[in-house]
Amino acid sequence: MLDKIAQRQRAKAVRGRFFSSQSPQSLLELEEKRIAALWDLRIFQDFLKKKGAGPIGLYNAIRDEASTALLVKHLSKLGYSLAYPRVTKEGELHFHRGSPEHPLIKSPLGLLEPEPTLPIVIPDLCIVPLLAFDEQKGRMGY
Repeated sequence: MLDKIAQRQRAKAVRGRFFSSQSPQSLLELEEKRIAALWDLRIFQDFLKKKGAGPIGLYNAIRDEASTALLVKHLSKLGYSLAYPRVTKEGELHFHRGSPEHPLIKSPLGLLEPEPTLPIVIPDLCIVPLLAFDEQKGRMGY
């Protein structure tokens, strides 16, 4: 069994080789397939149909993680409320309501985050991109 650091390094190398060998069109098609697979999940459909559901928390992908950009466009077009994480100076994680009128800004860590003045919300569902799954099927990110 590989330790977590070795697993992450291996996953980065595999994803890096894969993504660098794909055309932009192929990557877009792959993203559309991931969204279709998510959309087909009963648990996701049940959430979308739930009356009074709170916002959907979305993390932005970094590096070669699975992108959430196209999903954001689809959910926004359908009128779903979205929220994005922001880390405070104190190290706390808050979700802020997001909208196309309020683009994300680059944080001191280089991550895209909402403006701190936007309303803080608690998402009912979070979608988190990943680098890979480990051998126990846990999420591995950067």
